Amino acid sequence: MEPEAETEPSKDGEDSATVPEPVHLRVDRHSHPDPTVRARVWQAATSVSMETALAPGDLDGFEGSVGVHPIGPFLAVDLSMAPATLVRGTSSRALWKHDHIIADCMVSGRMHGHVSGRPVDVRAGDCLIVDLKGGMHLRVDPMRLVGLIMPRAVFQVAAGEAAAVDGVVFAAGSPAGQVLGPLLTSLAAGVGNIPDRAALALARAVVGVTAAFVAPERKVPGEASERVPAAPPPLAQLRRFIDREAARPDFGVESLCVQFELSRSMLYRVFAPDGGVAAVIRRRRAALAVRLLTQADSAALPLAEVARASGFGTERSLRNALQEFYGASPRTIMREGIEAETRDEAAAAEISRLFDDV
Repeated sequence: MEPEAETEPSKDGEDSATVPEPVHLRVDRHSHPDPTVRARVWQAATSVSMETALAPGDLDGFEGSVGVHPIGPFLAVDLSMAPATLVRGTSSRALWKHDHIIADCMVSGRMHGHVSGRPVDVRAGDCLIVDLKGGMHLRVDPMRLVGLIMPRAVFQVAAGEAAAVDGVVFAAGSPAGQVLGPLLTSLAAGVGNIPDRAALALARAVVGVTAAFVAPERKVPGEASERVPAAPPPLAQLRRFIDREAARPDFGVESLCVQFELSRSMLYRVFAPDGGVAAVIRRRRAALAVRLLTQADSAALPLAEVARASGFGTERSLRNALQEFYGASPRTIMREGIEAETRDEAAAAEISRLFDDV
């Protein structure tokens, strides 16, 4: 879909074209019992800036409300949802005629699952970039998000065709999150109250910032890169992120590099007093494993399940980590119970001290 041409300003300085009114709607079984009507209402609301083709069943799981505000070729959205599972599979993508990118900021709640095969866990303050041509399977807790739907043609001018965006998450404390999140929330709050030209400029700023953080770095042959290494974020933010993500088996040093836009060498310097960031992640996973081994409701779990649930890929990795940080085997920790939990708390306190002192 090509971006719409801008209207020429009239003599009094205002746009001569009539700007479409924002649309506020509920799309659920209560307000629109007929699924065909639900699909038609949604398509009518979004057709100003994006062509859609929904099957009636695509909105069956939607319980909530959405505010849709056209801004030139863009569409600002303010979406609130009850708990649901969002699935966009091959059949849905074949029907939908979207050729758009969405930049979202989670205002409240949580959304987790997979986007185009990439695991995501989006919480309040985080930003998520979604390609509407990709697939998704997301579990939504009660949540509200604000976002901007942008034509791919517009986005690619700024980011280049090589930019891979589907499922990219910018944590609230990351440099990208600290810039993009306030832009999106400001746009959502002001789109109905500021001049149309200001809203369009703000929407373009969202496009430019999103593109700048996801576009591959362009280098001129023979010239050094102009990118300045980012300063590390506060250690408390890194700690919270590790605590939140450590149970994922695919979480590692590279995940921190991507989320906080830091090099491996910078992360190593930050965590050098504790033996490196990999050691901190292993220690956190070991603490999670101890908690599972000593809790009555999970003590009967097979060791392989404990290893997976705490982020270790194998039982051997789990055993090695428990021996390294606790000097005990899984069986010993299960038998000692309270004493093991005390060691767990001491280890957590030690991690906290290390983060605070660095």
